[in-house]
Amino acid sequence: MIAPLVIGAYVIGLPYGPKGVALAFSTAMLVWLVPHVVWCVRGTPISVSDLTLAVGRPFLSTAFATLFAFLAQLTSADLPYAVLRVAAGGSVMFGVYLFVLMFVLGRRKRILS
Repeated sequence: MIAPLVIGAYVIGLPYGPKGVALAFSTAMLVWLVPHVVWCVRGTPISVSDLTLAVGRPFLSTAFATLFAFLAQLTSADLPYAVLRVAAGGSVMFGVYLFVLMFVLGRRKRILS
């Protein structure tokens, strides 16, 4: 099921270069996510809502961290070395992820225990 989806995404993205292929692949994976999860839990005692509840808070924390890391990458574009830009973005993402998960979403005791 996934092979035709990925091949189609690559073909659609090819005229737009590497960024087009990456965007098409990422979009294809997002499109595939929901049917894949539904298919994987079918016939098991785990429901899609159980899975959604389990990953909801980390997903929300990741979304905020991604936004802040993207903004950090934009502001650190002047750094001379790529490794410094990656380190800056990664540090911001890690810090925001932990802050949101622990303090905003109230998971501090659970993480530290």
